[in-house]
Amino acid sequence: MATIAANGAAIPVIGLGTGRLRGDVAVRAVHAALDSGYRHIDTAAKYGNEAEVGAAIRSHALPRDDIFVTTKVMPAATGDGRVEFAVEASLERLGLARVDLLLIHWPSREARLAEQVAALCRARRDGLTRHIGVSNFPPRFLDAAVSGADAHQSVFDAAVGLGLARGTVPPGAFALVLSRLLTLH
Repeated sequence: MATIAANGAAIPVIGLGTGRLRGDVAVRAVHAALDSGYRHIDTAAKYGNEAEVGAAIRSHALPRDDIFVTTKVMPAATGDGRVEFAVEASLERLGLARVDLLLIHWPSREARLAEQVAALCRARRDGLTRHIGVSNFPPRFLDAAVSGADAHQSVFDAAVGLGLARGTVPPGAFALVLSRLLTLH
């Protein structure tokens, strides 16, 4: 499977998003995706399916290191040193020792961006994740997120698919995000 290189991360370009999957349907979908050649599985605390996604990953014949696992923490869980608790809870639900990519799910009005990014950096240093970043962040916040990171292995992206369909993402936003992914160092 093709990957995109982003500051040390080789992220499979096509992955299974599990946002609407629950129960046995989630387990079967993850198995089917892995059987079909997918190597990137995306979940989040908000989705309420980390346990099922983790069960599918653990029970599949592929070695864990062959599967790129992304999860996202709720933005309110990232302030005041709470990210470690949120990440450990996600890892427990997933039944994994670490994830490959840990993201803040979206910007928060309650937690300062600098605190959020610092918390992600601590999670990476503590071995809870290999790579860190943000998700669903408007392009105007990406530079601030990037400047707050202390690591070269950071991945910062913005989800543009749904926003593009609703017309809320400005033209060129995806190119900007891709440019930031490829030029961070």
